[in-house]
Amino acid sequence: MARPYRSVLYIPAANARAMDKARDLPADAIIFDLEDAVSPDQKSAARDGLGQALAQDYGPRARILRINALATEWGRDDALACAGALAGLVDAVLIPKVDGPTDLDRVADADPRHAALGDDGDAPGHAERRRHRGASAAAGQW
Repeated sequence: MARPYRSVLYIPAANARAMDKARDLPADAIIFDLEDAVSPDQKSAARDGLGQALAQDYGPRARILRINALATEWGRDDALACAGALAGLVDAVLIPKVDGPTDLDRVADADPRHAALGDDGDAPGHAERRRHRGASAAAGQW
């Protein structure tokens, strides 16, 4: 069972100096924020540069990535980056402004590790995802 976090630090993913400084701050978890803390003109560059920052040693702190809402122009690329260039570098993904279970399916489906489980996989939450998969496919969103 995961231990509760006593302190969580939000860091703008576009601020290299803040991300570097966070490595020495006493927090249980760090949320690297691609959403509200990053201006629209910096979102793509922040996502692209995040891999280098996340590869640094943050000690025992949980590394959580807050992506952009899926309804935005950046949400899909953020979700795909979690399964691609940032895979293995984050401990959790924080999905803001979730409109329903289909949003969770869309993020999970972007990660090929979930597809490898198949319909009879026993990963936590997998049965719940299967139950909503029909609605997700019907929505036809990315």
